Amino acid sequence: MRNPEDLLHTICAIRLVHAQIRIRKQREGEMIALAELLQFFDRILGYA
Repeated sequence: MRNPEDLLHTICAIRLVHAQIRIRKQREGEMIALAELLQFFDRILGYA
């Protein structure tokens, strides 16, 4: 049987990993949005 402290450490580690995944997904979404915005401006300015 595990002691409560080990369980708490495990839960904290899982939450940290989930937070890192959420941040990575958010950044990837922002990068895609930025790339699409740049493509849009290229089309407007006639560079594409």
